Amino acid sequence: MTEHFIPGTIPSAMCHWHADGALRLPAEYAEWAAVSEVRPAGDVPAVTRAARMTVSRAVLTISSPQDGDRYRMPPGVDARFATIALRASGVEPAARVRWYVDGVRVGGGRWAPAPGRHEIRAESGAESAVATITVEDR
Repeated sequence: MTEHFIPGTIPSAMCHWHADGALRLPAEYAEWAAVSEVRPAGDVPAVTRAARMTVSRAVLTISSPQDGDRYRMPPGVDARFATIALRASGVEPAARVRWYVDGVRVGGGRWAPAPGRHEIRAESGAESAVATITVEDR
């Protein structure tokens, strides 16, 4: 294949996603590709196989919120509308992730924060991940 680039935009490194005729996606993209209806043309088996391989080797990771994040309650916004998304990567697409904030189970994939320091825990099967965040009052 021939690629054309605008001067100054030529990639400085080789693509690590393509090797040996297969597509090897990072975990966060592999999970999406494994359940998505969108597939690159002509590469359905390789994408599906690569996506499953990458996800099965991945480790449960909290992608939102991230460890060390700091939040401030937005002024003038009702607290029930200022929620934080709870997202994880590194699990099989069909796997369930259980969420806990300060040891209390949270459902629905979003959490309405309260001021203070909080431990966010994600669990899936025997794996778990923890992130500690701070929520500041207005």
